[in-house]
Amino acid sequence: MQSSVSWNLLAQHKEEKTEDILRMSAVEPGALDKPYFDNPIFRVVRKRIGWLLLFVAETFTGTVLRFYENELAAVVSPSFFIPLLIGTGGNAGSQTVTTIIRSIALGEIQLNDIWRVLAREMSTGMVIGVLIGGIAFGRALLWGAHPPLALTVSLTVLAICSWSTSVGSLIPILAERFGVDPAVLSAPLITTLVDATGLIIYFSIAKMILHL
Repeated sequence: MQSSVSWNLLAQHKEEKTEDILRMSAVEPGALDKPYFDNPIFRVVRKRIGWLLLFVAETFTGTVLRFYENELAAVVSPSFFIPLLIGTGGNAGSQTVTTIIRSIALGEIQLNDIWRVLAREMSTGMVIGVLIGGIAFGRALLWGAHPPLALTVSLTVLAICSWSTSVGSLIPILAERFGVDPAVLSAPLITTLVDATGLIIYFSIAKMILHL
């Protein structure tokens, strides 16, 4: 009897963990309720495609690049650092989202904690931004960037880290507040937001320092 109960608890735990992993990857639950090779391809596609349609929103990133097309044509070197900056912001935001979702699930964060969480994550992002920004400054110089461009990159890292951790802290809590599963919404949304807004931050700082 005890063995049967233990197996049932283990199966339930496995099912819950599988669902959590799927949601964090923006895949609808039920996509893996059968063994991998037993799931028809069209069923897998139907389970995955919903949030991937956010690629439509990603066209905003292309719009930002086109808006700054003249600046990039005049000075090509800032474009070399775009993948670095977007990747840094996306990673920082994803880390924050994962942490907040876990804390909500464990009951460590309540909806009325939103401002405390925002202040905490913004501070965390600023500290991370200072540390990574210093490394980015040196890395940019090693890549042959002149000091003003290296400064632009380091300041952008600071700003993007602060921004992405702040946004990453708000999205799951607001999703929970409006009855949307935070695990499904947060990961694709933070990626979309950070990509586009990170570029705006970068080019805004570049225009001030480099006078593009």
